[in-house]
Amino acid sequence: MNMTQFEGVSLLGRISYAIMCAENYLTAIHPDRDWRPLFELLWSICDEGTCWDEWASKVLEVLPECLFEFPTFEQSDFDHLDEASYDTMVSLLKDHDDGTDSLLEGIRDMEEAYAYTEIDGIGKESLDILEGIVEVLEKAGVQLPDPKAVAFSSFKECGGRGDSFDFHSLSTVL
Repeated sequence: MNMTQFEGVSLLGRISYAIMCAENYLTAIHPDRDWRPLFELLWSICDEGTCWDEWASKVLEVLPECLFEFPTFEQSDFDHLDEASYDTMVSLLKDHDDGTDSLLEGIRDMEEAYAYTEIDGIGKESLDILEGIVEVLEKAGVQLPDPKAVAFSSFKECGGRGDSFDFHSLSTVL
């Protein structure tokens, strides 16, 4: 995929495209699972008033490397996950693969790349991360979402970060 088509898309639009990729991937490899709890969390970055730092902290706790660090909830030290949410995420991600790990980490990394800083130029680091996410789907033979779906979110908005928007038309899970 030619990544130049995302140069005019805001960081929030790019993250949204990455979330769309994750939806396609996870529903393709595990179509029988109810992915809504995970994607409610991921898509919440688009909600007006969402603090991106807090969102990133919540997403960190559901990354498989953190989620499965301890054998039980009682042994963990999560700030955001309660026991019921922990059990749900463990059930959803119990047999995660490298593709799942790369997608979820990439989604969070896109936000973290510009935490507490301005986005230089066209935000090349986020484009590189997004390219890696696209490659996961291509390698697995999973259909990519249409990039035009996020083109409305302009890089000119909010210093490249983009304005909040209603994501529901972009999601295939929610």
